[in-house]
Amino acid sequence: MKRAGAEVDPDTVLDGFLSQSADIRHRASETLQRWQKNDPGSLAMALASRVARGTISEAVEAQALAAVLLRKMLLQIPSILAAAEQEGAMWCCQGLGELLLEGLFFSLSDSSVRRKAADAVATAALVQFRLGRAWPQLVALLSAWCVGGSCERAAVLHVLEYMGDDAEGEHDDDSSTGCTSGSPQTWFYAMLTSLQDQAGALHKLLSAALLDGRDEVSLAAAARVYLLCTTGREVSEQLRIAVRDLAPTLGEAVVQCRTPSEACLQAVALAARADASAWAGTAASGLPAALAQVVMDNAATPLARSAAMAALLELLPALDADCGLDSIFDEETVGELVAHITASMAGLLAELPDEEATNSWAEQVDGEEVQPASTDCDGDPFDVLLETALESAERLAARGDPAAMGIRAAARQLLQSEAWQARHGGLLLLLRLAAVPGSVSSAQATVETSVSMAAEAALAHFGHMHPRVRWAALEVWARLLSMGLLMPTNLPELALDALLGLASKEPYLRVRRRGLLVLLLVASLVPSTLESKAEQIFGEVLVPQAESKEDDVRHACFEISQALQLDIEGLPDLRGQLQEALQRGAACDSDSPGLDKAAEIEWPPDW
Repeated sequence: MKRAGAEVDPDTVLDGFLSQSADIRHRASETLQRWQKNDPGSLAMALASRVARGTISEAVEAQALAAVLLRKMLLQIPSILAAAEQEGAMWCCQGLGELLLEGLFFSLSDSSVRRKAADAVATAALVQFRLGRAWPQLVALLSAWCVGGSCERAAVLHVLEYMGDDAEGEHDDDSSTGCTSGSPQTWFYAMLTSLQDQAGALHKLLSAALLDGRDEVSLAAAARVYLLCTTGREVSEQLRIAVRDLAPTLGEAVVQCRTPSEACLQAVALAARADASAWAGTAASGLPAALAQVVMDNAATPLARSAAMAALLELLPALDADCGLDSIFDEETVGELVAHITASMAGLLAELPDEEATNSWAEQVDGEEVQPASTDCDGDPFDVLLETALESAERLAARGDPAAMGIRAAARQLLQSEAWQARHGGLLLLLRLAAVPGSVSSAQATVETSVSMAAEAALAHFGHMHPRVRWAALEVWARLLSMGLLMPTNLPELALDALLGLASKEPYLRVRRRGLLVLLLVASLVPSTLESKAEQIFGEVLVPQAESKEDDVRHACFEISQALQLDIEGLPDLRGQLQEALQRGAACDSDSPGLDKAAEIEWPPDW
């Protein structure tokens, strides 16, 4: 029987895909779809043969396209292509595996084709792994290339990186379709161990790539593979120990690289977190200064700067009380690290956030946008960077003095700056310092001093010209009040007027909501503080906002009114107006279940 693709010229189809004519591209796509449906094995062999034909200058695009299409076939119909017709075979067509490896060999000279061919080979290996099959020919080839030239090393690293990403995230829909009888993760880490068993081939590969600063792509890939070997879910203790001495090599690579990649910086942070003692020697080298330089480099990406900041922190193994590694660094080295972290953190807070994002930020309500809590979270990269700086302050404050003293000094310096970003950062820095649990200076007097310093600084910024500074000032009070650290029994007249203005007349929604929250907390904790302004609170704050369609806002207004149970002339009329406004607001909110006096206020949602 004639094969469905026997009369189709693969080169013609590939050229059709690359044509500028939409009609020709459409016909080429239809031809390939029919070919895949009628004889997928023949198509896979044709594409693999095209990749293995070698790189010709005028046909590089077609070769790369063939590798891409082959990978897509392996993802879409793995069970068909890997359905061996005879015992001991691995593929539906004899020789497909050999062609895949030949394609990788003949693509070495062109980096763009090499990456795509490596993707196809890695995908094919994962297909076999899911079927519980080894691929010894692949392991033998990779082992030989581990000690080869830069092109061979680059190909091995790309294959390992691709397979590692898939193995560590097995539920990725793009790469786990089809065969599922084996564990790619188990097979992948077994392959890494096997490579290392070949006279230390894996160690030699990683060492050579980390030391070769000319190839930044391979350097980043080597950092990721090294990280898999140190923190992977199923990595063997044998392999972990074998690559442990590469920590100083990666640290030196970061120092020598003019612009360290995010991958290298993350590898330092995560590997140091997993095994701090392996990094003991790097703390006294130029690594901390190099990391601090990345943090302060405006040209670096926000995620790279966040990773560098995280790496600085992880070089202090004594940060975690249970790590048992306090003796690794001497006092002078620790002091230098703390100084680098404090300076980097203060520099970030003086720079962030960006002015352009203010309007969109201010018209959101807290909790509507993604709130990143670490460098591992999704969200705006600059928000991640800002949160990383604040988390750094919190972790340093937990170490106690002299680290906490350095943070206080940095906060005071920020608050003396004219830049609104510095004021914003200084307030949030004081908040982290006041709210950190179990800090070294946990003596009652010191805690009270930190809280007082934060509260007074925030109070002085209720009327600041920039909305993000006003919000930060309110955030300080809201957090301290909610944690029971602040009891404002005697608010100055000007401060109280400023708070009422923020809760009623503030033009930016986000800031106004925070002002209302602070007012609610003050009313709940110390209602007597608000007695002198009761009529103003009802007339200017509660009644106008009680008609809000937002159930949380109406609840806040109702709870404030309940806290102010005062016998003041004219107040009953205002209470009646408030009740009418609440009813109108509830009627406008068709989704609201109505006002429940016993309902718990869940606003903002992150508290």
